Amino acid sequence: MQKQLMKIMQLRYWKYLVGLFVIIVGLQGMRSMTVVDKWQSSDQYYHSEQFIRLL
Repeated sequence: MQKQLMKIMQLRYWKYLVGLFVIIVGLQGMRSMTVVDKWQSSDQYYHSEQFIRLL
């Protein structure tokens, strides 16, 4: 009975699980790109002549 129930659950909800996985990976990828962009901006500022003059 338990195996049949698991088989039914897999057949019914596998698309939702794959969709949820894709959404999570996509959101994490977007977050990673934002972090890298902020890091590049701050790195450029800290190596700029304007920042060096302020020191």
